[in-house]
Amino acid sequence: GISTLVVLGGFATVAQLPVVVGGARATGRRLSIRSTRALLAPALSFALTAIAAAIFITFAPLIGVPSASTGVPAALLVHSSSILFARWASGRLSYSPSYMLCAAGVLAGVGLVAVSCASHLPIFLLGAALTGLAFGAAQNVSLVWMFDRASPSHYDGVSAIWNIAYDGGLGLGAAAFGFVLTLLGHQYAFVLTGVLLVTMAAGVPLALRKGEFDGPDIGTNLANAPNGTRGHGISLSQPGAP
Repeated sequence: GISTLVVLGGFATVAQLPVVVGGARATGRRLSIRSTRALLAPALSFALTAIAAAIFITFAPLIGVPSASTGVPAALLVHSSSILFARWASGRLSYSPSYMLCAAGVLAGVGLVAVSCASHLPIFLLGAALTGLAFGAAQNVSLVWMFDRASPSHYDGVSAIWNIAYDGGLGLGAAAFGFVLTLLGHQYAFVLTGVLLVTMAAGVPLALRKGEFDGPDIGTNLANAPNGTRGHGISLSQPGAP
């Protein structure tokens, strides 16, 4: 049955750990405190969209969508498809990453506000699309920009910070919103959280420019970056990281 399959899958995962750990080799240098602080701005900007995605995936199916048997699966499909499309589309653009992350945060917040209108299926589906677009675009933009602004010796640290933002945003979004939901009800909780995300996202360009990676310890890769990228934007179709 399902229980047996889950248990076997868990044992199979754990059994691989000795092989993985035994074959692991440290390939990079530790990030300094200054370098870590410079990475926090794009990571936190990405985390905002992860929070919105977690809220949608976890709670949107529970808020009384009309024709739930078809509306909820359709919304989840729209959300997932939007994530994939946004990853591809953002990779084709060449624009300031700070403003792209700002736009992603705003889209995530607006998407949650739209999801609050669960009684209107088209608006609900629009919210599903917006939160998916925001999450997918922010994934690509933040990861490429962080790697492009770091030297290869710091890729391990950059990857760790990005993954913390990813998993932390998903976990915090689901847990914190569940608490707010019990206090305010789904409609007010979605609207309040959406407005909060939009407000926080509005400060992303300024935060990113103040935290730009211009330190000598992580900025050594700037010499290999495309012309004019520093302080203006990067060509996301030509990432600096493998």
